[in-house]
Amino acid sequence: MNPHPWLVRHLTYPTHERLRGRNTLRELRELARLAEQPLEVVRAECARRLRELLIFARRELPYFETLFERCGVDPRRDDPYAELMKLRVLQKADVRKNAEQMVYRGVRGGPIPHSSGGTTGDTLHFDTSLLAGQTRTLWGKEQIPPPGVPWPNRNLSQRVGWGLIEGTNVGLVTVTSWSFDAQFDIRARFEQAVDQLMRVHNADGIIFDFRFNTGGGSLAREGLELLFNETVPTVGFDQRIPGSSDHFAMEPDPLRREANLVIRGNPATFFDKPIAILIGPGSISAGELEARRLSFHPNARIFGLPAPGGNTGSDFISIGDSDWFVSRAHSTQYLVSTHAYLTHLGLEPDERVWFTREDAANGVDTVIKAALDWIEAEATAVEDEIVSTTSLDVAWYPNPFRERATVSFELDAPAQVSVTLYDLLGRRVATLMNGPAATGPHQVAWEGKNLHGTALSSGLYFWKVTAGSKTETGAVMLVR
Repeated sequence: MNPHPWLVRHLTYPTHERLRGRNTLRELRELARLAEQPLEVVRAECARRLRELLIFARRELPYFETLFERCGVDPRRDDPYAELMKLRVLQKADVRKNAEQMVYRGVRGGPIPHSSGGTTGDTLHFDTSLLAGQTRTLWGKEQIPPPGVPWPNRNLSQRVGWGLIEGTNVGLVTVTSWSFDAQFDIRARFEQAVDQLMRVHNADGIIFDFRFNTGGGSLAREGLELLFNETVPTVGFDQRIPGSSDHFAMEPDPLRREANLVIRGNPATFFDKPIAILIGPGSISAGELEARRLSFHPNARIFGLPAPGGNTGSDFISIGDSDWFVSRAHSTQYLVSTHAYLTHLGLEPDERVWFTREDAANGVDTVIKAALDWIEAEATAVEDEIVSTTSLDVAWYPNPFRERATVSFELDAPAQVSVTLYDLLGRRVATLMNGPAATGPHQVAWEGKNLHGTALSSGLYFWKVTAGSKTETGAVMLVR
């Protein structure tokens, strides 16, 4: 065992902080205790600390006092995250130009000049023998962060990064892990990212990048609830029945219940704009699971390469050697709609795309570029639609129906058309069409199933047909 890391952590660093009069270790202990609190407590404390930091920066640092005034930032408002997002990312050029206006002279132990070191632009070279006997993780990813959205710094325990892609009004949310050891922070940051992009920035679309994700658990719940407007069953897990002689006999996995993976959407916050999901060979375990759950959104499209397809629930078993552990798959994932098992069936993209040599050489992420092009095309289709000026002549037949009904309508000009059905509680149960349509008559069939292919029960369902700004509504009766 190399004693150097232990000495730095337990002796050198604590001594350094105490000599400088700083309470760093006490703060770290408080943060560790906070991580064990309920999510609502973590959110409130994070907001309080951010508000205090913004107030301090405005009061003590002339540069930020001027910047806040120019950007309209007021830390006293209710949502400190919204105020923070009004500021652009600080660049090294800003620091060099305004260094004297950024220094807080009252810091305990005094400011340390030139401690950042800066950069000369030269490449650093290290002897690989320095790595001998070390235990370290080198993170490798096939992603290029676009301007405006920083990559999550895993060395600072960051798993979620987000922002608006520079020059667009499209949001990007990158999640590198759904690990349980940081679940409160991941859940809070993912929900914050979705909430801010939807409500504060009114993004034209959101790209969710899970191409490098080391897995963990299903922690996207709160963020998904904001994006969806209805209750959506997604997947579940089955395990072999213990002690059964039938190796194919299965029962529900009690630790990964189907009910816990249902998305309970919020009708008040539904995101009705394009959602791009990026996946690839590095979308491991829950990285693939959460991408699959998000793909149930009616406006979602998947880009990249197929995910690995493990789709299992695992536990860790001892092999009698404390230096090693083994992860054992003991349950398999299935689709709720069909109960078809997904082991070794990787999530497939709707559009297969990966890096081109030219894009990589120029620092361009080909997959993000494809997602941006799609979102822009979707937005343009809505903006450029030609609205029909006459009645749509919508008709359903037969009505009532038992197995299959057909809706017909006619357009006197090209238009963006949607055909949607709702239950008696106003919840959307099916979208039969959502896209551009040409001039002339059209027919769309409905077999009485919801968005996920599950047969609906008998009853009255309301339909809405929209072509441009023209909308007609009515009801259709399903009799089983």
